[in-house]
Formats: sequence, structure tokens, C-alpha cells
Amino acid sequence: MSATLLSDLSTGTTVKASSVLQKNGKLYGPKNALQLDNESSCWNSDAGETQHYTLDFHRVVTVQELKLQFQAGFSAETCRVLAHVDKSNNSSSISSSSSSSSTNGEWMELGELETPDSLELQSFVLEDTAETSKIRLVFEGCTDFYGRVTLYQIQVWGLDDDGRIEERRPRNNAEKA
Repeated sequence: MSATLLSDLSTGTTVKASSVLQKNGKLYGPKNALQLDNESSCWNSDAGETQHYTLDFHRVVTVQELKLQFQAGFSAETCRVLAHVDKSNNSSSISSSSSSSSTNGEWMELGELETPDSLELQSFVLEDTAETSKIRLVFEGCTDFYGRVTLYQIQVWGLDDDGRIEERRPRNNAEKA
């Protein structure tokens, strides 16, 4: 079964970020990193020790792979991938030892990725997966002196709970699926 692009804005996915550079959401807001048809759009965080980016799919999905494109010099050394698990939903199975409380559930760690400081689109297949409606990417060890992160693309690939298969090719033609 092929993976689908879960983070497509046309499917109702919404995003929030820990900060936006100069509070300019139009130029640097978190939605910009999901616009695959605009190569110059990006999410640019403000300064800080860690930054996070939360995607709400508004449906149950299984996240399998992440693709990230940082601006060189404004990346993070690591990215922790967390899945939101509803406390009342015992059907989700995640093999992880890390969790933190959230209002209506818990954030469970799916993995920690080492993200090289590069402009190339980077692909990360997750070893642990879970059925979830939200994921959070926590960026730590920012390479910028002030702790800013700039992401041109964030792609989340996986399976929709309803079994729909939709594959949308990213704007980077050099990438091999």
C-alpha cells in the first residue's frame, strides 16, 4: 500500500508553531512550509532554545515518513517526532518510553532524527508508527546562533485511516520516491 501526503492543506490539515519570525505570519507562518507549489515560502521561527511545529490532521492517520527541507545555517541538529494519543483511545499502539501530558491526551515519542545542516530535502522513515490525529516536531540544537529554524518544506507521509491513497509529488523533481 502506497503512502499518501498527509500534510496537504487541502485535506483540512492545520498547523501551529512555537514562534514566527517578527510575528509576520503572512511571510513566515507555519502554513508556508506546507505549500509545495511555492519554492520560496517557508516557516521561519523567532529566536529560542527549542522550536516546535504541530500538525493537526483532523482525522486519524498513521505517520510513516517525514521529509524536511531546512535553509542551510538555520536547521536543527535533532528533531523529535511526537504523536498525540487520546487517553481514552486504547487502540493506539506506540512503542516508546517517552511521553508528556497534554490537555486531552499524551504526546508519545515516535523517534529522534538527526537532521544535517543542509538545503537538500531530507527523508526520514519512522521506525515507530502510531494511529494519531496530531504530530509535533520538536527542533533542538539549532545551528543558527539565535536559535532560529527555517523550513521550506515539511511533508508528512503515511496512511489515512479511511484507506484513501493519494500520492502528490513534491516540487523537488530530483527527489526519488
